[in-house]
Amino acid sequence: MSKYNKEYKEEAVRLCKAKDSNKAEIARKLGIEYKTLCNWVYASNDEMNEEEKAEMKRLKKENARLKEEVEILKKASQYFAKVAR
Repeated sequence: MSKYNKEYKEEAVRLCKAKDSNKAEIARKLGIEYKTLCNWVYASNDEMNEEEKAEMKRLKKENARLKEEVEILKKASQYFAKVAR
């Protein structure tokens, strides 16, 4: 039998997948081995169904597009700031 229940593992993985998370710090706070936490995260990635994988792919593509748009807007803003002087 596992030392940790499913809900505990899922919560630990959720914390790791949060933005700006630090696995080593999370493992220390939860009192578990870093490698154990990494194994849980790795296993959870394999559990994604096809719909979730497709959504992840779509979101990554959208994120890349939005980052590109931000860069274009930054450059345009810099250009117009120079022209206005």
